[in-house]
Amino acid sequence: MDLNQIMQLAQNPQVQQLLKGLLNQFMSGKGGGQANLQGLVSQLQQSGLGDQVNSWVAGGPNQEVSGKQIQEALGAGTLDQLAAQAGLPPEQAADDLAALLPEVVNAATPNGSMPQPAAPAAGAGAAPQLDIDDLLKQLLGGLSQPKQ
Repeated sequence: MDLNQIMQLAQNPQVQQLLKGLLNQFMSGKGGGQANLQGLVSQLQQSGLGDQVNSWVAGGPNQEVSGKQIQEALGAGTLDQLAAQAGLPPEQAADDLAALLPEVVNAATPNGSMPQPAAPAAGAGAAPQLDIDDLLKQLLGGLSQPKQ
């Protein structure tokens, strides 16, 4: 998938809803639109996608992942629920996530590491949090610029 296709996909409201739904699966207990990116990354790593996910966080090219791998990592029930909420068939939802997740994680980790917690009050050891809407804006704005 080339950059233009990824940009079109990221601008699709159904795909945005799908991505928000996925990130909401890893919400912090405090709510407020803060998604726990580390929770998503950990889930994918523990599901056998560690090499791919590590390439998304680190500098350099992102390794691809298939829709089938995403479905297996998230579980069919979770994917079916997210797809239904976004109004997409599960297979398309898996393929769309497979195309976008490398770019989302890449955009959220511009320095090659997970983002720091949003608020100092979160305390030491708190999982990194990010605003889902800001992440989508960052993704759409940052796709045209290669990661250093």
